[in-house]
Amino acid sequence: MQSSDDHLPPSSPIRGSIKSLKSLSLSHHRERSLPPVPNKDKLGFYVLFHQPQPVPVVRDVLLECGWNLISLEEYEKKDKIEMKGLLIWRNTRHVASIFKKAMENPNCYRVNHFRHSQIITRKDSLARAMRSLVAMNKALFRSVHPTTYILPSEYTKFVKQYQKKLANTDDESNLPIWIVKPTDLSRGRKIFLLQKLEDLVYDYPCVIQRYLQQPYLIGGYKNDLRIYVLVTSCHPFEVYLYKEGIVRFSTQKYFTEVSRNNKDLCYGNAMSKVLSKDIKKEKPKQKLKLDNLFSHLTNSSINKDSPTLHANKNVIGQGSKWSFETLQKHFISEGLDYVELWDKIRVLVLSTLLPLLDAVPLSSRPSQFELFGFDVMLNGLRLRPVVLEVNCAPALRLDGSKVDERIKPALIRDMISVLDFPNIVKKSKMKAKKRHLFERSNRRSSSSSGNNGANIKNGKEKCKENKISSSIFPLPLKEIGQFEQIFPFDKKSHETSLHLSKPQVVGTAKAKTFIKEISSQLLQLQLKLSGDKKLQ
Repeated sequence: MQSSDDHLPPSSPIRGSIKSLKSLSLSHHRERSLPPVPNKDKLGFYVLFHQPQPVPVVRDVLLECGWNLISLEEYEKKDKIEMKGLLIWRNTRHVASIFKKAMENPNCYRVNHFRHSQIITRKDSLARAMRSLVAMNKALFRSVHPTTYILPSEYTKFVKQYQKKLANTDDESNLPIWIVKPTDLSRGRKIFLLQKLEDLVYDYPCVIQRYLQQPYLIGGYKNDLRIYVLVTSCHPFEVYLYKEGIVRFSTQKYFTEVSRNNKDLCYGNAMSKVLSKDIKKEKPKQKLKLDNLFSHLTNSSINKDSPTLHANKNVIGQGSKWSFETLQKHFISEGLDYVELWDKIRVLVLSTLLPLLDAVPLSSRPSQFELFGFDVMLNGLRLRPVVLEVNCAPALRLDGSKVDERIKPALIRDMISVLDFPNIVKKSKMKAKKRHLFERSNRRSSSSSGNNGANIKNGKEKCKENKISSSIFPLPLKEIGQFEQIFPFDKKSHETSLHLSKPQVVGTAKAKTFIKEISSQLLQLQLKLSGDKKLQ
């Protein structure tokens, strides 16, 4: 019988062994067996939804775990001494008064957004932040985010770029495609594509972004990855990456001249054989239908209205969503390295989060955290992940799909387990102990062969440390449920983060020095991943 790792390419720079794939396994049995947030007396823990309607999945999971709903009016009248923990939740960004309220008892109160996190969750702010990072470290950041112009302020810059491309071609159909998005809207609202300058018509603040014309296709359909990232602290920097997530598909096939001419790159060798007949039937020249959003966009809010949503589509089947577990199986069947991709995603996520360290004030600790939804697309040339945008409200409502029902409630349970509300009061007393544990773990990893793991039971949560032999990340990664801690990832990054969190550093010019140091550490990881001494 052929073993599972026979499917994996021997030429891969970081060949994901089957043991590594098992380490990245997304077992839902383990997910279900994870104990709920401990709360013996089912009293004293409250969630306040600072919005007209609570998010059902967040509400239901917390109620199952023994939490209580409370309104703002009830909170104002309540004896605060009785409250062991308070979670203030809002889909959109919090107003300043809520951050002040959380500071009334920062050890027990938590709010689900960081102040100033819009530096990465607004599309215009993200574009500016990425440019600053490119200036700091071009080798690392130049491919993190597509070329983006902010409109209307950068309209002239965009026109110059457009005219430069136009002057170098005799055929307008060879011009790059651009996608226009409102700066602060979600769910695909008011998004459109264009190739001609005359089609750029807008009456709202927006960004115009270089469209990725060579995406990695599955069954001929575009897709992107909704990746969940939990930042529990900016000072010091602590980041958890959720190993499960959602692959979102367009619901009509994606064909351009580029995808037809480079089918091996876009589909994978096995898939290109399946689709070669369809591609041959295509006329050699065909005008792009940029208004067909069911082909170009992966947003679930758009594709829920597609006439082909429930059709049995090639490879992807019915619906428009996969879990990462299904994607991992597909990668194995295509001879692709999922472990290598996951390492790329780890580096990409951390690189994108760095602007928070200079924007979020020191007063955010320990009361603020944020669950981000990263929208990442894989470039078909080298399966290079690219961040399209970062969401502060990562669509936690269930849409009736089995994928949503399996992933999102478990995500909330694991998030609450990571936040560890029952132990928040104890955290300040345990800082020294945790630091000692971190350093001891680092010594163990440097002296071991790299194949041994350690299980740590800390109170009411179970943390697992798994050494993934083929991963570029040097430390065993602490896991809680499906969350893995990806920062700090070694002793040096831990120490840099502590320096960056000092009151005399946060918000000053010194902060940029430490951010640059972290970016250099990430670049070293990326160089290991590429297997090159110098990025081309």
